[in-house]
Amino acid sequence: MKFSVLEIETFDKEYSEIMEIKNENARISREALLSDVVKFGSFQPKAEIAKYLRRYHKDLMFFKSDDIINKLKEFGLKETELRWFISIDDINKEFDLIIEKDILIDKPKALFYIQEHLMIKFGVQIILWAAKPIVRDKVSMNLLSKYMFDLQKRREYAKGDPKSFKNVFDILMNSILKEIPNNESAEFTIKRFFELAKGKTEKGLLKKLINESFDHETNGLTKGKLLSTVYDLFQIILQDRFFENEDEFKEKKDYSINSYNKFKAHKMKKILSL
Repeated sequence: MKFSVLEIETFDKEYSEIMEIKNENARISREALLSDVVKFGSFQPKAEIAKYLRRYHKDLMFFKSDDIINKLKEFGLKETELRWFISIDDINKEFDLIIEKDILIDKPKALFYIQEHLMIKFGVQIILWAAKPIVRDKVSMNLLSKYMFDLQKRREYAKGDPKSFKNVFDILMNSILKEIPNNESAEFTIKRFFELAKGKTEKGLLKKLINESFDHETNGLTKGKLLSTVYDLFQIILQDRFFENEDEFKEKKDYSINSYNKFKAHKMKKILSL
C-alpha cells in the first residue's frame, strides 16, 4: 500500500480534527465519571455498572490519568481491566518515531483499528468482571462464548431483541450484540465477534492495522523493517503480550537470529500470523 503526499496531508488534517472531537468527548466523560461514582455504587448487580463503564472506556481509553484510574478502582477494577486505558501521547510519540524511519501513516485509520482493538480487549475483561464468580478462568471464556452464541440464536429467532431477559447480565450481553452488524460485508460481523470472544485481535484487527495503515513501500523499505519499527507501538497497545527489550533478547541467546531488529520483525510475524 502506497500513500501520496496529498493523501498524507489529508490524513494528518483529519487526524487533528478527530483528536479535537475526542478531547472534547473525553473532557465531558471525565467530568461525568468523576461525579457519578456514588450513583454507580448504588447499581446492582455489577452487570449494570459494566454497561456504563463500557461507555466511559469508549471516550476515555486514550486519556489515561491518575484521577480516572483511581475512580475506576473504586468500582473494583484491577490492572486486568485498567491496562486497556492508554495515553494518546504515547501513541503519538510512537507515530512520530515510525515516521522518522521513513514509514508513512494513515493516522485516522491506525487510530480506528487501535480503538476497536482496545474496545474488544476491555469489553471481554469487563464482561468477565461483571459475571464473576460465574465466569472466572480459562474455561469461563468458552462458557462466555457459548452464552453469547445462545443469546445470538435467541436474537435471530426473535428477529431482534429477545422478548424477555433472564437477568441484568443478559441485558448487558444483548446490548453488545446489538452493536455488531450481522452482515458479511461489514467490517465487524457476529461471526467475527465470536472469533474475538477470547479477546484475540491479532489476526484480524491488528493485521489490518499493519496492512492498511502503514506505507513502507513508498520509501523502499522492507516488510521486515516495518514490523521491527512498529514493535514498540504494539508493546503499548497489546498489554497482554510480553515484548522483550534488547537486553532480554541478548539473554535469550537465540543464535538463529543475529540482531534485535530481526528478532522484533520475527516476533511481530508470529503475533500477527504473517
